[in-house]
Amino acid sequence: ILANTPAAVLRTLRPKTERLSGISTHRLRALGYGLFGVGASIVLCSNLLARAGADVRVSLPTNSVRALVGELRVEPESAVLDETARKADYFRVFDANDRLTGYVFSSLDFAPEVRGFGGKINLAVYVDDPSGKILGFHIVRSNETPAYLDLLKDWHDSLIGRHLFHREPFADVQAVTGATISSEAILVSLQTSGRRFAEQILKRPVEQRSAATPRPATYVPDVRAIYLIGVLILVLVVTFKGGFWSRLSVLALTLVTGGLWLNAQYSSEQIVALLSGQMPSAALTGVFLLVVAVPLVVLLFGNLYCGYICPFGAAQELVSYVLPGRFKPSLPTESMRKARFARYVVLLIVIGVFFISRDRTTLVADPLIPVFNLSVTMGDLRSSLTLVVAAALIGSVFCTRFWCFYLCPVGAFLSLLNRVAVLKRYLPAKKFGKCQFGLTGRDKMDCIQCDKCRYDNVVISRKSEQRNSPIFATCVLAVAVLVSTLSVSRFLEVIPGGTGTEAVSVTGGQPRNVDLQRIREMIRRKELSDKESEFYKRVD
Repeated sequence: ILANTPAAVLRTLRPKTERLSGISTHRLRALGYGLFGVGASIVLCSNLLARAGADVRVSLPTNSVRALVGELRVEPESAVLDETARKADYFRVFDANDRLTGYVFSSLDFAPEVRGFGGKINLAVYVDDPSGKILGFHIVRSNETPAYLDLLKDWHDSLIGRHLFHREPFADVQAVTGATISSEAILVSLQTSGRRFAEQILKRPVEQRSAATPRPATYVPDVRAIYLIGVLILVLVVTFKGGFWSRLSVLALTLVTGGLWLNAQYSSEQIVALLSGQMPSAALTGVFLLVVAVPLVVLLFGNLYCGYICPFGAAQELVSYVLPGRFKPSLPTESMRKARFARYVVLLIVIGVFFISRDRTTLVADPLIPVFNLSVTMGDLRSSLTLVVAAALIGSVFCTRFWCFYLCPVGAFLSLLNRVAVLKRYLPAKKFGKCQFGLTGRDKMDCIQCDKCRYDNVVISRKSEQRNSPIFATCVLAVAVLVSTLSVSRFLEVIPGGTGTEAVSVTGGQPRNVDLQRIREMIRRKELSDKESEFYKRVD
């Protein structure tokens, strides 16, 4: 219904449009509404199913407990918490002599307010009795970026042996560079849930933080937040008072500071966090501002982010000045209009595969996630993704902002919000007759507020009757297919019954396929043991 209603309503209000090179603007718009309806349906149904699943899903699965305690005997227990009146499940652990030795509990039951980079995080925590020393813990479920969690392997081991029932068990522990938000969320989750478990379940008061120890002020913005707020103010000033060279300076600033130093890059991860409601804690942090403030700015002023603040967009535009304009091909308006539609298709595929699988690794096709995270890209960057980044930069040499206008799913998402832009009327008017990207008043939704039309004195002359450029269309299609293939291939690996790397297993004389990729993922999540079987029974 959502997919077809917009197109049906649009047909009743069909304007008179002229046909351009065999396809009308109206048909592209109707197709766009159809894609929007499909995407909205997938997001809505996925969120409804995820909420229903969360209501029936246990916070502490038995397999997670077994992964921590091994063959020790456990007994399930439950209690009603004093503060929230919620039921919390936990396990008591006994040794071979039936002596109580420890407990296993879920951080989600005792610290549900703690959020990481991608929202709530659930830890299975194993502590001994009576000191509360950490004997082990692992992530049961989270929405954190998998590449960031890979950075925490050695750091994770350093937390074993800390005493959760003490006042400040992690006073001398530092967050991990490159995964700061995720590591800090784990520390806060462990400390908060451990204290509440001791106080409310074991009835053992934990000494609170001393008055002499100052608490960090939650209203003080971090470095990324200060940068994002400052660069937005600077962009508004340059938009009203600046010129070509001031704009170029802002682009250099966003590339160096926002990209290479702070990695303050808006990507598909922020999109899925916003659409799924799995957002970081509300505070003046760069992570929260990227998820919430960037779309809000676009809703108010138009797509200033893509035009000025995006580090990867700035890199593309700066690269484009390597080749003088007279050596660049002149593309017909209709070719660029059709090519811009490709990024909306890519957006639908990226969003669709995530919300069907609810697995963040399906976002692997978005180069904006790892491109400025050098600690991740140096060790775990796929060659195919490197090819996407290279294609975007090389394409920008010959066609300014090649990735931004024709392939970027993030740019497509922000362009949808660009239709609102309630305060855009107060910004300087655009001169679409001089737009080098072929935009007109009819398709100004794709405008990125770059203001190049106001700074350049050369009038762009294009004839919409020009023949389409086959080389340009082929390049756009090739990269779009590559990006889509990366997302879909990863999607097929993570869904049940996916077509990952298969091995043949023989059971009772009958061969069956085993998805090794899925097995490895289950072992990583501690849902399966990686130990060799010690006992078996012959089946006749």
